[in-house]
Amino acid sequence: MLIDTPGSSLRDAQFAPRLAVPVKPASTLETTLVLAACAQAGVLEEAVQRFRPAHPGSCLLTTLDEAATLGG
Repeated sequence: MLIDTPGSSLRDAQFAPRLAVPVKPASTLETTLVLAACAQAGVLEEAVQRFRPAHPGSCLLTTLDEAATLGG
């Protein structure tokens, strides 16, 4: 299952509740957080904190070809 959040602001008060997808504890679903490697370090850290309720088990970095350094 892929849940995409394009155009959603991480600072939107309703953002976290929308992530609370009911998943049974024994579920085989895995959550992967997808982040742009070219984003500033503070933005990446905020995204990790905001997506914490979704319990991501892994992270995938995109736009590596556009990033001179990670988080910079």
